[in-house]
Amino acid sequence: MVSVFLNDPRILQLVGHLDFDKNNHYSVSPFVYSIRTTLGNYLAINTFTSALCEISSNIFDLLCKKNVDLSLISENDILTLCRYRFIVNCSEDELKLYTETYELLLNLDSQRTGKNRYNILTTTGCNAQCFYCFENDFIKRAENMTAETAEKVSKYIIATAASNNKIYLRWFGGEPLVNTKAIDVICSNMKTNNIDFFSSVSTNGLLLDNELLQAAHSKWNLTKVRITLDGYGNEHNIRKNFKGSYHDNAFEIIMRNIHTIVESGIIMTVRMNIDKNNIDSIQLLTEYLIKEFKGCDNFNVYCRCFFDDLRTEKVSSTKGRLLLNERNKIEDVIISNRMYDWEKMAPNFFRLHFCAAQDHRKIVILPNGRLCNCECYASDEVSWGCVGNDTIDSKVYKYWNEKEKEIRKRCKNCAFLPLCTPFSRCPMNYIDCKERISHTIELFMKESHYRYIHKINPISQIDSIKSRFVFNAP
Repeated sequence: MVSVFLNDPRILQLVGHLDFDKNNHYSVSPFVYSIRTTLGNYLAINTFTSALCEISSNIFDLLCKKNVDLSLISENDILTLCRYRFIVNCSEDELKLYTETYELLLNLDSQRTGKNRYNILTTTGCNAQCFYCFENDFIKRAENMTAETAEKVSKYIIATAASNNKIYLRWFGGEPLVNTKAIDVICSNMKTNNIDFFSSVSTNGLLLDNELLQAAHSKWNLTKVRITLDGYGNEHNIRKNFKGSYHDNAFEIIMRNIHTIVESGIIMTVRMNIDKNNIDSIQLLTEYLIKEFKGCDNFNVYCRCFFDDLRTEKVSSTKGRLLLNERNKIEDVIISNRMYDWEKMAPNFFRLHFCAAQDHRKIVILPNGRLCNCECYASDEVSWGCVGNDTIDSKVYKYWNEKEKEIRKRCKNCAFLPLCTPFSRCPMNYIDCKERISHTIELFMKESHYRYIHKINPISQIDSIKSRFVFNAP
């Protein structure tokens, strides 16, 4: 039995369905990734054609053999496997077909003009002193966006925003709420010039009380808040190391603010940071969040790992594997309580840009008005321009924006290639991409199968080529 239950038809419309010819030899596509279900069958996804199916164990075992004997598989199942390119003609070059398809879609995407997302750092200052802050590596001193710069930023957005497109403003920092005046100026100008926009904020949550939240909802068109928690109670306070008088009761204040956000109807996302020293505390925090917010449609949570040193310690090391296992257990609990941030699973099919730094329609604006590509590596050193100035540093711009012409050698035989990107200029390119993608795609496959069985709508996909996924009829 082969049953395809999730499908995006765009790629097959471009490359065509594969017809079966008994005179040809077939093998499993290099882009197929599979996992076993609790019932013994298998879930398989073709990351190129964006098809997800359930395969009975007897057929799966046949497909795993070096020489696939299709005579032992029913004609209907063979046709399904061919149609969605789970098996391909051995004489065809599937990698070449993927490359040509990617280049075609990338060329079409390059013709789309205007920006649709602006990541704006209102400040590089912060009211917390997190020991793990990635900005410590490249921010030499705190800097706030002035009202004058905010005016220039507004003009830049108005001049470059995509027409007939709702614009997304993401408030980032440092702690962006340390400098709300800059946000007020930008949003006021957006409304004055009839720019259709919405915004989100990434914050530690300490300053987002009821009064500020109401103002943000009305003036900033705030639709989503993301708050990072490092543990339960005092563990969070110690690790955040807030400045001033908030040191001992910060967690209590933040949780009160989270309740206010949830009650307002704004989407509330909690990111939990876990490392080898706070596993027990994150487990307590998970239990607490489930108790407080289970059943709230606008509350979700996910978990991310911090390793001792990502630059040197491989995720595949013993310590790394133990931490990942603890993370997986916690996320399983979150998912079983239907509280996971499903957006973290989307998109999980063919994509043009794995990273926003590669997407020409997204941009980062620093507090001094400098322009760059990456919010996680944002400094004057990697900036190529500035608002209010048409001059561009062509060398830096080319480094960040020129597309790679060839797929990296280590990626050519990877089933996750259509989920990833040939973008290899990232200074943080030490992260184990296979480990990260495999975890997410397995969650996606299991959750999609669960939703299919229980007749729940599929996970919404966020995709640079405007994907619309629908379940196949049972």
